[in-house]
Amino acid sequence: MSNNNSNPVPLSLSDVDSILAYIPHALGFTPKNSAVFLLIDGNALEATLRVDLPRNGNDDAWVADVLSLLGRVTLTKIATVVYKEQGDSSRTAPHSEVVSLLAEALSTNAIDMNQAWCVSDRIWDYMNESWSPLDLDALKFHPVSVNMVTRGSAPADTAELTFTAEPWATAESVRAIAENITCEAHEYFEAWKEVLDSSDPVTLLHEDDTLSATLLASMNLRLVRDFLPVLASFGTKRFDKAFAKIIETAEAPSYMADLLLGHSTENLSWEQIDRLEVVLHNLLGVALGTPKYAFKTLLAWIQWAKGRGSVAMALLEEVVAENEYSLAELLMELLSHGNMPSWATDPARAWRAQVSY
Repeated sequence: MSNNNSNPVPLSLSDVDSILAYIPHALGFTPKNSAVFLLIDGNALEATLRVDLPRNGNDDAWVADVLSLLGRVTLTKIATVVYKEQGDSSRTAPHSEVVSLLAEALSTNAIDMNQAWCVSDRIWDYMNESWSPLDLDALKFHPVSVNMVTRGSAPADTAELTFTAEPWATAESVRAIAENITCEAHEYFEAWKEVLDSSDPVTLLHEDDTLSATLLASMNLRLVRDFLPVLASFGTKRFDKAFAKIIETAEAPSYMADLLLGHSTENLSWEQIDRLEVVLHNLLGVALGTPKYAFKTLLAWIQWAKGRGSVAMALLEEVVAENEYSLAELLMELLSHGNMPSWATDPARAWRAQVSY
């Protein structure tokens, strides 16, 4: 479930074209064989939920699962977009039975499915029972999409491709420096603080090979790997106090574990978390082995924290397939059971954008 990243200028999603232009940016990728739900409370878009389409005709179970997920969010109406495979030119009304079944189930819970479409090579309007053309190129230049791109959004074609990075020209030399770096945990955290406090962390990384190498080397310490989200989420002062307790007592404050497991009841610093995401994504252009898997796991945690479970799972599946990493396995367990962070359904604390519907 994707909540919407905080921006000063609201977006208006008033028609099918604006909604189709928005969805890839909300999810981080273009969905396939999926149902995407825009969850609306009043006139505010609270979240975007993507689920796989039902298989083997098990529509009743699918509807029950969707209702269970929707029950975690306060909403009054819902817009639905079904994504079929491109190239499916069937003229029959696609997935009409399950969409109708879901609409009826929602109505019993005082939730109105006021708009619903299916996207394949064309657009099927479930409400008006009619087809209309689909121009994918036009959607890329729709004002909603352009607006999101200017804010830094760059959706991938699939969830698996969301986090790919261009190899650094200096990658070999940075990795060579990293092999000769051994620091204490607090020294590694100081390097991370320098980057996260920078107004232009990407430029800083590319101008300072030793700093970038230090960040790579830091991933060899589990303490750094596991608690980097805490530094980004709560800031330097709070983290320093907690880290001092870890060093003194060998025990982490309970709120650190609560954060990693999605149980935290506190406000998170989304600006810092966004900056950490940018840094980790960029470092994938130089990382191999343990650092690469650690960076991808941390990126998966950030995506999960933001409500982007599909992207998180794609990252984790790659990590677990090639490396034993306990945090990745823990996150996969949470995702496989449909667990969302407590803050994801709290409008006051979730990562979200101001979007009007």
